Amino acid sequence: MRDKLIEGGYKLPLLFAIIVLLLLGLKVKAQTKEEVYKELIRQEVKHPDIVLAQLRLESANFTSKLYKANRNFAGMKLAKTRNTTAKGERYGHAYYLHWKDCVKDLKIWQDCYYHGGCYYDFLETIGYAESEEYINKLKQF
Repeated sequence: MRDKLIEGGYKLPLLFAIIVLLLLGLKVKAQTKEEVYKELIRQEVKHPDIVLAQLRLESANFTSKLYKANRNFAGMKLAKTRNTTAKGERYGHAYYLHWKDCVKDLKIWQDCYYHGGCYYDFLETIGYAESEEYINKLKQF
C-alpha cells in the first residue's frame, strides 16, 4: 500500500494534509464573547449586542456540539436561495471552515432579510425561534 501511495507522488502529501486538517478541526478553540463582538462590529453586523446574545444562547456560550463540529454558533441552516459562506451541511446545519465565516454568513442573511426596525420584532415576526420565550432569553444575556 505504501509503495502505491509513493508511486502516485501527490497522494501521500495530500493524505497527510487531509489528516492534519482533520486533527486541527477537532481542536476548535472556543472564542471569547469579546472576540466575537469585535468581529460582529468589523463585519458590520446590525444590532451586534442582540446578535451576540443570540450567538451565546444558540451555542451555549460557544460550547455546543454544533459550534465545535461545524464552527456554527448561530444555528444557521444551509442556505438554499442566497449566497453563503458555508462549505456544506453536517448534523442538519451549515458548517464553516472558520467561525468568522459563520459571522459573515449571518451578515449575508441579515442583508437579505432584515430591512430595519426593532430587531426583536423582526426575529419574532419571521418566527426565528420555536420557543415563545426566545426574545426574553436574549434580553437576559
